[in-house]
Amino acid sequence: VDANKRKNATTDDILFSPRIYQSDRGILPPHLYRRLCRLFAPDAPYWDESGYHHRGYYSYFIDLERKNDIRTNDGTITRKSVRECPTNVIEDVIVHYLLPLAERTLREEHVTKAAGEALGSGDENNDDTNGTANHEVGVSGTTATATTVPRIIGAEWWTHTRPLGANLGHQLHFDTDESLLGNAGKVTHPVISSVLYLTGGGGGKHDEENDASTTENEAKEGGVVAGSTIVFDQTPASEEVASQAWIGHARDNAFLNFPGNLLHGVLPCAGGREEEDDDKKREGDGEVDVKNEDKKKSGSKDDTGPHRLTFMVGFWTRNVPEGMGDDRKLYGPCGPLPPATNEHSWVVDCREGYPIRPSENNGDSAKDVWLKNVSHEKLPWTSPAWEVINQNQDDNAEGDVVASTSSSS
Repeated sequence: VDANKRKNATTDDILFSPRIYQSDRGILPPHLYRRLCRLFAPDAPYWDESGYHHRGYYSYFIDLERKNDIRTNDGTITRKSVRECPTNVIEDVIVHYLLPLAERTLREEHVTKAAGEALGSGDENNDDTNGTANHEVGVSGTTATATTVPRIIGAEWWTHTRPLGANLGHQLHFDTDESLLGNAGKVTHPVISSVLYLTGGGGGKHDEENDASTTENEAKEGGVVAGSTIVFDQTPASEEVASQAWIGHARDNAFLNFPGNLLHGVLPCAGGREEEDDDKKREGDGEVDVKNEDKKKSGSKDDTGPHRLTFMVGFWTRNVPEGMGDDRKLYGPCGPLPPATNEHSWVVDCREGYPIRPSENNGDSAKDVWLKNVSHEKLPWTSPAWEVINQNQDDNAEGDVVASTSSSS
């Protein structure tokens, strides 16, 4: 066994405990929440135009330091970074609402962690050679000062939609720079992985006059809720399965943060839809509607029921595309935003009304007021994370390992 590898993740591997941000009014103000829900609604052009139903994984990378030419009211041109002046609604949501909360997580948790280290063994050269703790995810052995908090310079985003009551969740995986992994065999992660729950969770807060999640809340009342996010204390360096798991229950307009090097996925959604009963009858008779099953798994726009709609962001401390070269492609990992053309009408929609001219941009003050009401809570967790079932005592078979049903703390 490599002495440099740990059997289980330790506090050095885990930058902070997963947390979820929420407020009585929601993470996003009503106009942005409604607009994002419309942009990625199950029947919106985005899904067909991006090839969601037949492509593999793809995402988009925003360089927060990239400068653009912005025309002011008097006609002059000024250079502003995306962080200073977003050019579309997605950048607006990330820069003014999600990024500040991710930075809050780093400030609070990093200072706490650093202070604990300063009171501990005093080891200031804790070099983790497995490439997970010190590359993108945290800095070990530093003093608790503002200058040591990792600086986020890029945001990788993607989105998923799944029909409620008719999907099997999402497989366990790590968020990583796939180009660097494929070309150099190096495993790196965003400093923070995150999920903005848009619809399907119910129980969230949004615009009461124009509730964008009426169908989802009705579905919740009927016993159908979106699958929960599950995060394990397991990194790529771990040689044993996780000992602990955190559960993030979907809540509309709430924002989950967890360390980017941790194994995670989505638990299967509870059933409850009438068509599921019909499917079971067909399966019992040996007849399986493969086409219908594919629609359920893909979140086809043909399904008119409520969906679990989520918007994911990986916050990076480096510009990932700079090292991708020819690997960076449209509708590939960390790809560019497509051009605003008829072929990509969803991009035209998300750019409408942007950029906000510098003299009109009161985003900082507006978001500061809004975010004052946002608080967080640590996710409930369970241990052990896995249980062995169907163990054959006679031949000492290992049995199947399944997620634990222990009570959460």
